[in-house]
Amino acid sequence: MSHRALILGLALVMVVGFLVIPGAARADIDRPVWKNGNFWVYEGTGGAGGVGGAGHVKLRLDVVGTEAMSVGGTSYESYHTRVAVNVTSGTLPIDSPGDAWFRTSDLSLVKLVLTTTVMTPFGQPFTAVTTVTMNPPQRMQWPLSAGATWTVTGVATVVLEITGQPPHTTAQTVSGTATVGAAESRTVTAGRFDTNPVTLTTSDGNTSKSYWSREAGNYVEQNSHDSSNRDTGSSQLTSYSYTAPSTLGGAGTILGLPWYVWIAVVGIAVAVVVVLMVVRRRPRMPEPVPPEAPVTAGPASPEAPMEQGPPNEPPPPAP
Repeated sequence: MSHRALILGLALVMVVGFLVIPGAARADIDRPVWKNGNFWVYEGTGGAGGVGGAGHVKLRLDVVGTEAMSVGGTSYESYHTRVAVNVTSGTLPIDSPGDAWFRTSDLSLVKLVLTTTVMTPFGQPFTAVTTVTMNPPQRMQWPLSAGATWTVTGVATVVLEITGQPPHTTAQTVSGTATVGAAESRTVTAGRFDTNPVTLTTSDGNTSKSYWSREAGNYVEQNSHDSSNRDTGSSQLTSYSYTAPSTLGGAGTILGLPWYVWIAVVGIAVAVVVVLMVVRRRPRMPEPVPPEAPVTAGPASPEAPMEQGPPNEPPPPAP
């Protein structure tokens, strides 16, 4: 398999497989309202999923306002959020800042952009930009209530742009079923919360369970598994700033951690592949060979004359 195919395959497996995680906090929840200044910080792990562990993951998401975002020729009024993902694999930290847009009418993901920059062993920076768009955005069904079930579907388009290479685009239909569970209490780093677990099961058998809190306005804990029930990631809320409107019965989002985490993993995979490609394709300079001493043909040099000693003196006369 070529490096290009590997990159696209990772993007689809990691991004599409865990893209949308619908959520609810308690029965009969109306659509939440986000405001400029709301933020959520999570820490956790990106699991194996057949491509190796991603290590420690930290995610911060900040709401910066609302704006129109166009996808597939259709404009959606959206919440604009800043995204900051940090993944530490071994001793190597990778930062992937970006932006995400969510449709204000139902909080479904419209577009996500993350940028990962790494330095090659030769001191040259390489950048991988991952852009995901949903057409149409996967519908959220409001209000939400315990026991509710609905289907989600949409076409996820992934565009990878790597320094020095043309962009590569892949599209795939993403579908699944979301189910809202009964309320339960969860204790995480940020505190103790009353939550409702929401499980999304995709058509390929992957699952993600998110515990949503009205107080936090988002999920407070999340766990994902692949079709073989292997752990593929988990996260907990560590800090946040959100106040639920008093007119709402609760709050919920679709900000499931997996698609952020796996986008970050894709960024790492892309960066590693790029570095490997550079290492393999970099021409190896021949080692310098010292010139041989020139050999001059001609008559041999005459030998130097032997040094003459002082002349012999005559012996003294006999007495």
